[in-house]
Amino acid sequence: LRTYLFGVPTADKARVTVGTLLHFQLRQLLFRSLIVFKNQNDIPRRDIARLSDVGADMVASLAETEDLQRKLLFAA
Repeated sequence: LRTYLFGVPTADKARVTVGTLLHFQLRQLLFRSLIVFKNQNDIPRRDIARLSDVGADMVASLAETEDLQRKLLFAA
């Protein structure tokens, strides 16, 4: 099982990530995703909702290092 890590600094990148994850799902690829926001508060709620529909784990900001480490270890 592959794990894909997506960095999401902006709303535009959030939308691209949604498209990528939807593409992976349509191709029926087996994968886990980890989405790391630069700062989740900077992303519109609508884009976060779409990401939560297609993505697995999320980390709200780069400052959340303990959360990121825990989720990376879980994904391994």
